[in-house]
Amino acid sequence: MNLTTSVRVAASVAAVVMLAATAPVAAAQGAAAPAPLEHPLDAERVDVAAISVDGTTIDLRADNMHGEEHDPAALVYTTEVREDGVEVGWDTTGVDAGTVFGDAVTLRMRAVDGPAEVEAEPVRLPARARGATTWTFPAPGRYTLAVMVEGHLLTGEPVTTKEHYTVAVRDGMTDPPEMTTPEMPEEPEEFVAPPVGRRAAEPLLAAPLTAQAQPTTPGRVVLTEGHVDAVAPRVVDGKLQIQVKDGTTVGRSGGQVRWREPRDVLFQSKADIRTTLPDDPALAFLGDEGDEIYLLPQQQQPGVLWTGWSTEALSAAQVSGAVTWRLTKVDGPGAFGIFTTGSFGDSTVIFNSTDGLPDTHSVPLGTHAHANWGFAKKGTYRLTFDATAKLANGQTVADTEVYTFAVDSAARGGGSPGGGDDSGGENGGENGGGNSGGGDGDLAYTGATGVLPLAAGGVALLVLGGGVLFVGRRRKAGIR
Repeated sequence: MNLTTSVRVAASVAAVVMLAATAPVAAAQGAAAPAPLEHPLDAERVDVAAISVDGTTIDLRADNMHGEEHDPAALVYTTEVREDGVEVGWDTTGVDAGTVFGDAVTLRMRAVDGPAEVEAEPVRLPARARGATTWTFPAPGRYTLAVMVEGHLLTGEPVTTKEHYTVAVRDGMTDPPEMTTPEMPEEPEEFVAPPVGRRAAEPLLAAPLTAQAQPTTPGRVVLTEGHVDAVAPRVVDGKLQIQVKDGTTVGRSGGQVRWREPRDVLFQSKADIRTTLPDDPALAFLGDEGDEIYLLPQQQQPGVLWTGWSTEALSAAQVSGAVTWRLTKVDGPGAFGIFTTGSFGDSTVIFNSTDGLPDTHSVPLGTHAHANWGFAKKGTYRLTFDATAKLANGQTVADTEVYTFAVDSAARGGGSPGGGDDSGGENGGENGGGNSGGGDGDLAYTGATGVLPLAAGGVALLVLGGGVLFVGRRRKAGIR
């Protein structure tokens, strides 16, 4: 056998081997896709929405009746047309406390294909909980549902995910529609359901079964920089408690949101927060135009405390209506106020310590907001806030807390958390006087080592009402 013949034989053998190797692949590619798994919704509650958050990613999976998680596209749920709908479960035990704003995510659902229109109100789901909701299908047939889960990371960055679910609905008298692999419809960019001449389904109602409130962190601490919701009421053991939602360590290794008692916290800015008072009649209570004041700003800035307030820890199942927030007393060397700055520089004052207290501000549920905290002079300020709400059972509940702010470096060491008791204590002198806690030597300091940047196009901070920054306000809107 010469060299040419050897090469030809080797080439022939290689061709045969390649054909043999690719034959199974070609057969597999030509084979029909496996039929989706069928699971009835009527037999028992199934957690169709198993939600988890891992780092900066939110995930949505579908459970079958045995608690196994699947890609939603691999399942077909079956049910019958029923006036009261069918109960389906949701599971957020994969969303740890302190990973998203308000320790909650929003679930939205809409049919993008089917014999009738199905759309539900968005539902706010608490983290670390399981509950049930109702899906109502007004006509038999096959429905393709777009289910979206969205939330906001503690940096303000929105996180969302969307999956398609298939539900085969019988009329109760016929066999279920044939189970075949569904083809996902092409959705318009705005994700609008096709118009059909049927009524929408009943609103989707959340019914939490179990919810675990994040415990309060003990121990006194000094907060020097980073994000903190200073006034964050929540219901604990059936009582309203104003607490501090401390997010100053988020973004660091092991950092997480911690809930603290206001009396345990000293708010102290280590950066230079001096600024010049503009020519704005609304801010004349802080001084004259050109005067130097001290400002914790509405916008996030590196190295500076970014103080806000939040009612995201309260749910409609706990509280009926808005929360009434009041500033009732200020002990300090000068005037104090909270105000917002609009797009054109105009200011809206929320609290003004000089025009007669108390000042009152109504805060809807689901609010997360930031504004300017202005101090006319350096020193130690003790601010007394209270909050009042009506529980779902009609009972009115309230709480009062004292907050201590050490303003400017000259005030360091001159203040201690909480003012000693709920009365706030008297505080005089140019630098705020009294130190009721024995100094700062036993206080733990915390603050962000670096401020996480807010993405220019994706930050979920909406400028509403005089420049207040809101994150995660509940909206009555469909999936977009």
